[in-house]
Amino acid sequence: MSYQHFGNVYQTIRICSNGFLSFNQAGPSNFVNDPIPTAAQPNDIVCPFWDDFYTILQGDVYYQTKAGPTRFIVQWNNVQRFPGVGTGNTFQAILYDTGDLDFRYGVLEGSLPLSGTVGIENADGTVGVSIDPIAIGTGNTCRHIEKTAGQNPCLQCIGDINGDHVVGVTDLLAVINNWGPCPPPCPPYCPADVNHDCVVGVGDLLAVISHWGPCP
Repeated sequence: MSYQHFGNVYQTIRICSNGFLSFNQAGPSNFVNDPIPTAAQPNDIVCPFWDDFYTILQGDVYYQTKAGPTRFIVQWNNVQRFPGVGTGNTFQAILYDTGDLDFRYGVLEGSLPLSGTVGIENADGTVGVSIDPIAIGTGNTCRHIEKTAGQNPCLQCIGDINGDHVVGVTDLLAVINNWGPCPPPCPPYCPADVNHDCVVGVGDLLAVISHWGPCP
């Protein structure tokens, strides 16, 4: 897929284990996070949570392109801060072909938001959008950067698999039609895996039924 970032269209992206993405292929893999914006490298970046992460002892970084809507997902899964301390942190950057962007957070360490950098920055580091990491808290949150008018995916309710802001028959059929283990690697989770256990099954069916009706 193609993605538009500050007026430039890209088809390749660089994934860094330290919690950021860069469209600048020559940029370094900085482990010391800077404020946004800054002219210092790396520039042309997308930062769901830029910090000094360490994946030698535990944690992985996954990526996947999905359709309906078309989007590129990168997940930092259970990563620790250097030198391998803490319980682990899980978060995602989701880039939509519309140019919109989601930052989604699973469980984060309580002290992590004090040191991370969250936001996006242009190619020369002169323009950016910064999000206060304190607002992320300890996770289970979502932040949406909208470039095209439309619905905010962060406001999707539980069980709304197809993103139409109604939990109903289509979502129920999505669970039934995708019944069984998610294809590897998981995570990233398959769309009908509502409870994120890497299996589409009874738990997901019950989640859809219990949240039936229009989203709040």
